[in-house]
Amino acid sequence: MYDFCELKNKTRVIKKLGWIKCNNNYSNVAGLTFERLLGKEIENFPIPDYNGIEIKTKCKSSKSRITLFSATPDSFLFENKRLVRLYGYPDKQLPQYNVLNNSVSSKTLTYVGNNHNLGLEVDWKNKKVILNVYKGQFQIIDNLTSWSFDLIEEKINLKIKNLCYITADKITYKNNTYVKYIDDFYYKMKENKVFFELIEDGTIWITFKLGVFKSGKKLGMLHDHGTSFEIYEKDIEKLYNKLIC
Repeated sequence: MYDFCELKNKTRVIKKLGWIKCNNNYSNVAGLTFERLLGKEIENFPIPDYNGIEIKTKCKSSKSRITLFSATPDSFLFENKRLVRLYGYPDKQLPQYNVLNNSVSSKTLTYVGNNHNLGLEVDWKNKKVILNVYKGQFQIIDNLTSWSFDLIEEKINLKIKNLCYITADKITYKNNTYVKYIDDFYYKMKENKVFFELIEDGTIWITFKLGVFKSGKKLGMLHDHGTSFEIYEKDIEKLYNKLIC
């Protein structure tokens, strides 16, 4: 059962700590440190972070989008592997292997090389989000990759119905990273249909993070870091209703 008031009270205590020394300098250090201060163990289960509430922590200096959840296409088995093989491009360190690290939306085409572009389409009739591959900018040559509405709604209902969004400052001093938590906001998601409408109007993006292992026994094999559904901070209230806590 989610409890925004309980989380807000704990966040208030953490904010009063001021600058906090972190245990690492990972890109997501603000989020990892906040979870540690909440007493939460680090895990990768597809469930909300704290008693039914998903917590997103972002450094104010970051311009990146917020990852809502990850979902591999469910159109075919090993679909990401097929995409990398057919439409990926050479890895910078190991050019003999293909990678695909690109963000895609429904409003702009994303160029991935070899005159191929990627774009999203919401198919309301068949209830799926389709990845279209274009030869040039007009000819669709592949539309086999997709995410069913059922899959996406399962992720929504399980993970992101209730949201706590926290902003932080980050500094590095004498090779140590420090964070300070600034603001916290609380949200409840609108109806699921809005999610698909925001994909259709280009507000929600999908990012492929498909690399290769650079060493060891898995050298050259696909290293799938997840396929994420993302939104910019400025657009949060298109998806969520803000709560007064």
